[in-house]
Amino acid sequence: MIGDKQIPYYIKRGTNSKYIRLKFTKNLELEITLPAKSDIDPEIVLRKKRKWIERKYHILSNRKCVFDNRQVLYRGIYHNVCITPSNNNEPRVMLQDSTIIVRTKGRKRNHPLALREWMKTETTKRVTKKLEEYTQRFGISFRNVYIKTTKQWGYCTSDRDLIFNWQLIALPDALIDYVILHELAHLLEFNHSKRFRVTLASMCPDFKERLDELNYFCTNKEKNFQL
Repeated sequence: MIGDKQIPYYIKRGTNSKYIRLKFTKNLELEITLPAKSDIDPEIVLRKKRKWIERKYHILSNRKCVFDNRQVLYRGIYHNVCITPSNNNEPRVMLQDSTIIVRTKGRKRNHPLALREWMKTETTKRVTKKLEEYTQRFGISFRNVYIKTTKQWGYCTSDRDLIFNWQLIALPDALIDYVILHELAHLLEFNHSKRFRVTLASMCPDFKERLDELNYFCTNKEKNFQL
């Protein structure tokens, strides 16, 4: 139980003889993997991991996805989407108050592509602006930057390329900036060691708080990009 919420769980037997693994499924069921030959009481595991389970469940059950029903996150705020017929003299996608207006020609089913391209452009603008600012401030250089579909919000390569998810513009500005700073820090420390955390802290002193907040946001897979 977490508060008045009962969390369903089930037990699996793993192939490893030493380690216990806990994870939540997409349906918010807790999967507990125990060693193949073990008499460990699952209730003991649940008691020991209670704080982790509570924190993880709270994050997952309160996550905000970029696309939710007929709303889209843009810079941390949900906006309604309005699809209207196209006029050649008007921009294809525009932001008006709390509404994102998508103008389409012909069939309305073309609007996801138009919205995707608009978000990609907005992400590119923000990333380009902040990279120019941060590379000058911290004296860091990179090779190329790409905005595309990724599983993560962003990552970098050993060739010093920076890659960011086209949905990045959905996040609040502070979290967009955190993702950018995180990847720039990797250009100095290509790992997640203590030295990396020290480097990141020198660039973003409140990175732990921003990371905690980032965990409450998630991207949508391309195939689920529907409105």
